[in-house]
Amino acid sequence: MRRAEPCERSDLLAVALLNTLRTSTKIPAYTKGGQTHQGVRIIGVITLFIVASTFSSRGFAEETWFLVVSQDKKVSVLFPEEPTEIEELSRRSPAGAIHTRRAQYESEGALLTIAGTKLPNMALRFAGADKILHNAAEGVLSNFLGKRTSEKKTKIGGEPAVVLKYLVPDYEKKDHPGYRGIAIALLVDKTLYVINGILTKEDPKSKAHQKKLLGSIQVHK
Repeated sequence: MRRAEPCERSDLLAVALLNTLRTSTKIPAYTKGGQTHQGVRIIGVITLFIVASTFSSRGFAEETWFLVVSQDKKVSVLFPEEPTEIEELSRRSPAGAIHTRRAQYESEGALLTIAGTKLPNMALRFAGADKILHNAAEGVLSNFLGKRTSEKKTKIGGEPAVVLKYLVPDYEKKDHPGYRGIAIALLVDKTLYVINGILTKEDPKSKAHQKKLLGSIQVHK
């Protein structure tokens, strides 16, 4: 068998990482026209975080927000409440073992997740930051069966990141414009974080939750 060139390895690693960042989840039920519709079954991403502490925030009856901190204490975000689900997953790939965890908050109008994946050294060496972040954005689209509306590079806390905006179709209602999602892929040292907020109800509270989650990302060095 011919030895793969670095570019070929990069493509293999991209596929391996894409296939690893998947798990089954569900868009919560939403209300439209006085009727409640069940959410479609979709694929979600995985995370690497623990609930660390809480504090109060003004707005919407003085809600309590939970500080969710990565196990390596390098990244933190805020959830409206304590995560409704935390999962762990370890898999093998051509690049080596990949360890992921997921923290999720699900309400009537929003699905919020933060995902962290510890990347093997080989993935970092052959794929590089730009390709890893682009693949993470592609993974969100693939996982949620979404359609990209915009994607741009940025930095958060001095670390490379990508902001992806997308729409998730409602297969029960063909005239539905789609659920609006925003995901941020962030690479800090050897860990890929994916912070994702998808609206299943267009109301001020759900929009505020999505905005607060994505605006709360902190990198701790």
